[in-house]
Amino acid sequence: PDEYFKTGDKASLHAFLVKVDVLVNALPASHETMKFLGREEFTAMKSSAIVVNARGSGSFDSCSSH
Repeated sequence: PDEYFKTGDKASLHAFLVKVDVLVNALPASHETMKFLGREEFTAMKSSAIVVNARGSGSFDSCSSH
């Protein structure tokens, strides 16, 4: 890869999210991944980005998808 991103660093995560066309969530259900993606993260993404939630693990803040 040309670039690497760190999910533990919000600035790095947002730098990644602004570039994605498709985001597939396969995060396991854990304390660390609960509400991992919220309104701020979805706002950072392209309006045309496609998000696939493959796990249904609670990684998304339920308020963020509206």
